[in-house]
Amino acid sequence: MKSLLFSLLLVLGVAHTGAFLTVWELPHVRNHITIETVGHKMSKVLKWNKREESLRKARAEATGEN
Repeated sequence: MKSLLFSLLLVLGVAHTGAFLTVWELPHVRNHITIETVGHKMSKVLKWNKREESLRKARAEATGEN
């Protein structure tokens, strides 16, 4: 009896969610913000590329010394 009641509530929940999503129109976004675009904009501000190059040079010098 408990499983029948639980199944009935689950079916009603799924039906209610489906009806809600068909009535409510989801907004369509043309330009999604992606991780790549955020990273590109942040690299312009923080100049990550220069930091990467300096780290590569420091590592190359450290391996040359060792």
